[in-house]
Amino acid sequence: MSESERELPKPTPETQHFWDGTRQGELRLQRCKKTGEVYFPPRHFCPSSGSTDIEIIKASG
Repeated sequence: MSESERELPKPTPETQHFWDGTRQGELRLQRCKKTGEVYFPPRHFCPSSGSTDIEIIKASG
């Protein structure tokens, strides 16, 4: 399969912010509002606390 024939990733509700950011040249990550932990890959809950209270942030560096 050639590079041009590769299937593009299909965004999910958990990854849409990430793909929107890549189109704008940004790296967008998720941060748990309970613990402040920033994590990747995207998921609908914080991997350390299990909280679903998360926010999307733009990586700064």
